[in-house]
This record gives sequence, C-alpha cells and structure tokens, in this order.
Amino acid sequence: MVLTGRNTPRMTRRLTAWVTLAALSTLTFAQREVIRSFDADIFVNADGSIVVTETIEVVARGDQIKRGIYRELPTLARGPYYTRLNPAFTVLGVTRDGQNEPYAIEPIGGGLRIRIGRENRKLSPGPHTFAISYEAKQQLRHHETVDELYWNVTGDGWAFPIERASATVSLPAAAGKPTSIDVYTGRAGQAGADATSTETADGAEIKTARTLAPGEGLTISVAWPAGAVTRPSTNDRIAAMLGADPYGATVLAGAFGVVIYYIVAWWLRGRSAPSSVLPPRDKPPEALSPASCRVLKKRKYDNTAFAAGILNLGVAGVFRITERDGGGHDLERLDGEPRFNEERTLLKRLFKKGATKVTIGDGPSAAAADASGAFGGDVKVQHFPAHIVRNRGVWFLGLVWFALAVIVGLVLTMLADQQRAIALGFFSAFISLWSVGVTALTFGALAIWASAFDASKTPTARSLVTVGAVLFTAFAVPFWLAELFVLREIMRQSSILAPIGLGMSIAAAAIAFFALRRITPEGRRLMDEIDAYERFLDNFRANPATDRLEALQEHLPYAVALDREREWGEQFEEIAQQMLESDPEDIEWLTRRQHIIPWYIGATLSDFTVSDLSSSVGNSVSGSLASSSSISSSGMGGGGSVGGGGGGGGGGGW
Repeated sequence: MVLTGRNTPRMTRRLTAWVTLAALSTLTFAQREVIRSFDADIFVNADGSIVVTETIEVVARGDQIKRGIYRELPTLARGPYYTRLNPAFTVLGVTRDGQNEPYAIEPIGGGLRIRIGRENRKLSPGPHTFAISYEAKQQLRHHETVDELYWNVTGDGWAFPIERASATVSLPAAAGKPTSIDVYTGRAGQAGADATSTETADGAEIKTARTLAPGEGLTISVAWPAGAVTRPSTNDRIAAMLGADPYGATVLAGAFGVVIYYIVAWWLRGRSAPSSVLPPRDKPPEALSPASCRVLKKRKYDNTAFAAGILNLGVAGVFRITERDGGGHDLERLDGEPRFNEERTLLKRLFKKGATKVTIGDGPSAAAADASGAFGGDVKVQHFPAHIVRNRGVWFLGLVWFALAVIVGLVLTMLADQQRAIALGFFSAFISLWSVGVTALTFGALAIWASAFDASKTPTARSLVTVGAVLFTAFAVPFWLAELFVLREIMRQSSILAPIGLGMSIAAAAIAFFALRRITPEGRRLMDEIDAYERFLDNFRANPATDRLEALQEHLPYAVALDREREWGEQFEEIAQQMLESDPEDIEWLTRRQHIIPWYIGATLSDFTVSDLSSSVGNSVSGSLASSSSISSSGMGGGGSVGGGGGGGGGGGW
C-alpha cells in the first residue's frame, strides 16, 4: 500500500484505536480477580482425623472480592452401599496476610460456609493471602489392607480461576510410605491428569500443571498400609451413619416399629380360631349359598362368586341360561324363586322393571356391574364381622405410627437443611399415595398370573388368562418404574436407609392387611363344614348315571364356587358316554334340541363340558364387570474423579 497525504491521518486513527483497544484488553485481563495459588497442607492423625491448612492467595479488584472471601465445605458425603456420612468440621483459625481475621460460619444446603472478613470494611485492591485451618473427622476410607485419604483439595465450586494448586499430605509415622498416589483435575466427574505427584518421606506432594478454570478443581487419593490409624468400630460406624441421615434413621426405626406393632397386633387380635377336621359331608352348610361359601373361604368377593350365583339361580329354575352365537348369554326368567336372600337381591337387580329377559357378557353392561355390586355387598355383610373380623382400625394405627416417624424425620432434617427436607417431604407424600395403587396392581398381577397357571382351568381358559396377565403386567410396569424412580430420588436426598424403611413399611402394611383378618369361632365352624363338603366333592361317585347327572346339577354351583368345576366336568363326560351307550335315543334327542341340562341351552354340544359351562358364564360375567367398572467408594487405581471423596465445596468473594 502506498501512503499518501490524504489517507495518512485515517490510517493513523485506526492504528491508534487498535493500540488503545489492545491496551484496555490487557489492562482488563490484568485486573481480573483470580486465585494465584491454593496450597493445602493435610496432616493425617493417628486417631483418623485430619488437620487441613488452606493457604489461598487471591487478587482482589473490588468486583466480587470486596470485603473478603468465603469457603464452602460439604458436611454430607456418600459412604459405601449408598449410605450417608456427616463429616464434622471444626474451624481452628483464619488469617489474612498473616493476621487473625474475623469469620462467621453459616449453614448452607448440605454444608457450611466460612465467611471471612468484616461487613463494614473493604479490602484494598491487590493481592491478599488467606489461611484457613480446620479439623475434619470421618474422612478416611478403610479398605481391607490399606487406608485411604480421598480428598477434593480445592473443591470445584470456585468462581475464579486457580492459577496454581498444590497439596502436601503428611502421614502418621507408623504409616511409612504411600502405597499409591492418584490425582484428578477438571470439572466434577472428570478424571483429568494435569498434575504431578511426588512421594515424600512422610507422605506425598501434588501440584497442578495448568490453571484451573472456574468450576474446575483438584482431587487426590493417597493410600498407605492399614494399621497406622485407628479405625472406627462397628458401633461407631453405625452411629455415624444414623446420625448423618436423621430422616433415614427415623424412617427405618419407624419401619421396625411398624413390623413389631403388626406382629403384636396379630398375636393379640389377628389369630383365628383353630380348625377341626370333620368327616366328609354331602351338603354345604345349611345357611350358605355357593357365593357365600366362596367368600368365606377366600375372604373376598370376586367374579367367580358372581358366576356361582348365576349358576345357582339357573339350577334352581329361576331363569334359563342360553348361550348366544355371537357371544354372551341370555338370561330368561322362569317360575322358580331364589333360596337365599342375596340371590333375591341379584335377581332383582338383573330383572328390573318387570323385565323377563336380559343379556350379559356381550359388551359393557351397567346392569351386570350393578347386580354384582349389590349381590357382593349382601354376601359380605353375612360374614364381616360375624365370621371374619377385618381389624381395619388396628391396621390403620400402624400407618399412623409410621407417618409420625416420617414427620419426625422431616423435622429433624429441616433443622439442618430446609431444602432437602422439603424435597423429602414431597417425595414421601407422593410415595405414600402412589404405593397404594402400586400395591393393588402388584397383588392384581400376582392373582392373574396364579390364575393363568391354575390347573383346574381348561387350556383355552388358561391361554386367555395368560394373555390378560401379560397385558395387565405391561400396564403395571410404568407404575412400578415410577415407584422405583421416586425411591431412588429419596435415596439421593437421604440414604439407603430411607428406601429400606419405606419398603419394609409398605410390605408390612400389605401383609398385615390380610393377616389381621381373624376368623371367629362361628366362622371357623362354617369353614370346617365347607372343608368337609369339599372332601365329599373330591370323592363323589354315584350310580346310575342319571343319579350322577342330577347330583351334578345340584352341586355344580358349589363346585364352581370352590374351584372344582374341571373335575366335575370330567365326571360329566363320563356320564354322557354311559348314557350314550345305554340310551342312544335320549342323547340324540338332547343333541337335536341343543339341551344338555334343563336350565342351559348351549350353541354347540359336541365338545361340551361342565368346565366349559362354568368358565363361559364366569368369563362373560367378568367381561361385563370389567367393561362396566369405572457413589465412588475409592479413588485408588484411577477409579476416582474430580469431586469424589471428602472435602470439596468451593468458594467466592463477598
């Protein structure tokens, strides 16, 4: 380029601007606040405690460092097996530029802050050297053959760059030389190696090889042969673990209290009357319908009880059951009358407003759901509490006890860390409500899978139930995963103690809900009679075939209610074969008329069994009801990272 008189001033102005900008940038860089050096002298005592002196040289410019600096130290740390430790820090002294400096200790979330300086006095710009001495306990890690200091020297929460960091570790005389020295640099979780380590006569020296940016830190691991320091006893470890997590400790204590309470409650209030073995009897208890027998045996009402009620009304000639070609069943009113009060309720709810014919099982049916609800209510009233005492109040008191333990744990946690207490309170409330549904889903899944492997069902029925079990399990999986996720969050905020306590309490409450159901002496008498009747059903034989056919009709609803329909179906096949051989014309007439028994008309008869009949009615009722119901443990050997181990935290200016 050729400079002329005309463009020389313009170029001069540009050059001046560039020089000025470069000078300002250099000045700004030179005036930034920075930590020139961070030197930590760490003395490991024979009693297992450590004394740390941190010498921190900063350059103050009045930006963030106006009155002094603050140093943050974490008072919560992770121990082995997801336990929580509570390292105890005792500040021994603080100086600035060689003189004692006032300081204040402030609690913060999960730690403490040492604020150095006076509120009403500002620092002069320039370099200042702060020295912080403190004692720390519960910081060493004890392995099988070695002890270890896994220490976050600088912390990774500083707002300023650290131009140089170092750590000098002095071990007890009995320790000898270190067995391993590992260093890590970078941000939390990283495992950079931008530092050098040197073995000394009594320990080790570590120095960084580059400037640490804001948010980066230095972590070290120094190990030596076991025996040089006193290891805490088992009781000391347990006490330290419980003391570090008041929420987890109280929840676990509450869980043990709940378990003991429910055991005592069962012993005092939940033990049933002893049973007796009666000889087989050829009839059920006089006052019990098939559904009532099932509810007393199973201690619950279900769709099979409803199916048994439908079948019993059919056998009694109250209505005729007709299988529809497209699925479902028609119930046609006949002249017969119910024998039992609960079956009168069932009949009334099924045939409303003078109806003489209803259909169930071909789709959503509010009538079936309404009838089942009323029928089941009448059956349960007979047995609860006259024959079965639920002890719901006794059971609920166990939940109240555990809730009080959780509240106490939250209060104790709030005294130390309000934010963590709020998080634990939210998750505790959520898991308490969520677990109710998850427990119900779990028992439901177990019941369906048990039914899928029920040998008394036909292969077709088992296949259908298996498909339903798979679909139900797939539906429940997200709820189970959400339960585990919340328990994991509780463990992160607390320790492994809290999920263990919550799990124990949930399991104890679920078991006690059923275990506390006590059978009264009258209930036991009826159950013994049912047991004797079941032995009769298991060994039933009669001749000729016509007598057996009549007996099958009489006992069929009870066989269904007591889970014996398949065995009785096999007997029916035998009867059909005998009748075919003795009177073929009669069987021919039955086939032509599509009648198998007077109160039932099936679509086909070639492969009919009693199990088909009871299962079909039960499945159709079930279909109607379903449609209508609304941490790193060590830093040795390169297994650590920045932020691991004890120490840590960060700092800033104020």
